[in-house]
Amino acid sequence: MRTWNPFNRRVVAYIFWALVLALTVNAFRINQPTLKAALLPAQVLPYTVVLQEFQLQRDGTAVPGVKYTHAIRGDGSRAFEAAGSTSAGPFAERILDFSSGKQMYIMQHTQLKSTTFDPTRNRGANWLRDSGNNCLMSGLPEKPEGEDVVNGYRSIKLTDGSMIQWFALDYGCALVKDRAEWPDGQKSEKRLVALIPGEPSPSLFDDPAGFQEVPPSRVFPGHPNASSRDSYYEAHRPPSSLTGRVIPSGKPRKAS
Repeated sequence: MRTWNPFNRRVVAYIFWALVLALTVNAFRINQPTLKAALLPAQVLPYTVVLQEFQLQRDGTAVPGVKYTHAIRGDGSRAFEAAGSTSAGPFAERILDFSSGKQMYIMQHTQLKSTTFDPTRNRGANWLRDSGNNCLMSGLPEKPEGEDVVNGYRSIKLTDGSMIQWFALDYGCALVKDRAEWPDGQKSEKRLVALIPGEPSPSLFDDPAGFQEVPPSRVFPGHPNASSRDSYYEAHRPPSSLTGRVIPSGKPRKAS
């Protein structure tokens, strides 16, 4: 039987935090709790997009890595998933942002989840882009560089330092490609696998049964901001109406 040793847990945690950092809008908004309602797009177009990441080698070869799924529901809720493998086997991790203010980090391979509820901080203006405004987000240092056609989709090209992203203008600003060049010379690219218009599969937004609810320090062991994240977690536990019942973190309760 394969086991998830500390090295593999760290590798997957690093991948997960790369996923979190890829959501630059959310990261930027985390310190801006007051957002104007006008920042929300006039209409939310639901979709599911699947992207395959490749590490671009110096000899021109492209090595496949993590696969990403990004889904937006008609109510503005978002699911973001990363799936791949390590020497211990396959893994899948999700971030769920609900329009209600509920947020979940889900680690499939360890069957852990971490849930908070904060309507003033976690809301659609954090992640919904507006196709009527070049898919830009207010306050982010993005620059439009004109339109391209990516895999047949009319897309706006946005640059932000070492990152270039393409968003489908007719499909709710779905990300259809991105390219990054890192200071150490490494390059990576996400390429479109599928773009599916319409409401995403409900399973992407499922609260997985049987997973243990824990504070972030359990989900991301060794993270430098574990203490502050745990404090935020304890102060923003979801109401029972959203969870069925709230189990105190780290303290399993006997079934009634």
